Amino acid sequence: MSDGSSTDPAPPSRAPLKHRESFAGVNAEAVRAVAALFGVEVLTEPYEPADGEPVFAIEHRGEPGNLRLVMWPSLARVDAHCGPHTWVAKGISTSEEKGTST
Repeated sequence: MSDGSSTDPAPPSRAPLKHRESFAGVNAEAVRAVAALFGVEVLTEPYEPADGEPVFAIEHRGEPGNLRLVMWPSLARVDAHCGPHTWVAKGISTSEEKGTST
């Protein structure tokens, strides 16, 4: 039962954002920020587009579906895989992390 004075926080979609941060393209710092939003670790893929240039991935498994982001800093590219769907963003010059809900 509720008396209308709930202390439950607002749904995440309506909660104010803590902060907003921009990054130059797809870089390691941006990758870590995205992983932190999902509460997951950054993985390093076993392949490189050129010697010494890492490719990162994050994987989030959830009830609505699984998300895998593969981030290529040296190519300014992000591949987003969700279920049977894939989107590829190329030529990323700025990435933005919009923060977490309070």
